[in-house]
Amino acid sequence: MEEIPPGYVPHWLTSHFESQLTDPRSNSQGGPSQILTIHPTESSRRAVLNNLAKSGKENGPIDRNAHHTLDSLVTSLHAELRQPRLISSKGPFSILLHTECKKAARGLAFPIMHSLPEQHWGRGKTRDLSTLNSALSEESTISSVSPDLLSFSQLIRQLSAKLGGVHPDQQLSSLVELLEKLPFDQIPFGLSKIDGILLLNHPPTQSPIRQRLIAALSNFKPLHVLSNVGSYRMGLHGFVPNDISPIRNEEDIPSWLPPHVPWRPSVDNPENETHAIRLLVPRIERSIETTHALLHAALNSESAPKSILL
Repeated sequence: MEEIPPGYVPHWLTSHFESQLTDPRSNSQGGPSQILTIHPTESSRRAVLNNLAKSGKENGPIDRNAHHTLDSLVTSLHAELRQPRLISSKGPFSILLHTECKKAARGLAFPIMHSLPEQHWGRGKTRDLSTLNSALSEESTISSVSPDLLSFSQLIRQLSAKLGGVHPDQQLSSLVELLEKLPFDQIPFGLSKIDGILLLNHPPTQSPIRQRLIAALSNFKPLHVLSNVGSYRMGLHGFVPNDISPIRNEEDIPSWLPPHVPWRPSVDNPENETHAIRLLVPRIERSIETTHALLHAALNSESAPKSILL
């Protein structure tokens, strides 16, 4: 794990992106290391790809398979591992699901929400269970929340199997379970040609199932994390798997990464340190007043900033 400043892509990483773009040879053939970069959001991924497109390199198209988000990587692995097709949770499926829920309710499958078999089962109950199941599926707590939600999850799985597909709420968990059981010699094709995986500045609030996904990927290829520096107590730091300590020395950098000097907090160079101010406004009506006060204080200070980003 390596710390980097907030909102910052290291220059050595940008240079390596350009090297991958201009030299498609593998590392064994004398080319740059082939790194799979997992960006925190689709917006940041597009920003990096747009910057590469504007870098003036004209040696070929950009390999977008080297840049993913966790969601797009899940979609890619889902196809590579020949998983059942993804079923839309809307339209006809929602009608079939409500019908199955009505039948299950008459059999007391939902004892908390529907304790009387003769009671009417409305669409609102199906919709509420579906929303709750979608929210808790990434937390891996469905089996311990309530028997109603457990029955609903099993009902979705059975209905999806009858239709020859997998429900979106169960796609990630099914894929993680498959990757955890997959032997090393059956590595997915998309991971076979890379030298390592770089997790770029993800938020600390990764769900348990996504943490399991990251751990499963590290079983096939080495993983290096670039984490946002910040307060752990206030949740301003980036995602750190297994609470590992950041590297500080150049010799500790993995061999498949470009050689560089690890970034350190600006204790040695306090004049270059960027102080971010986080101000919580109790009411939205006060946001304009607060912004005006901050701008006035900044512009009238002894060392006025050259630029202000809001």
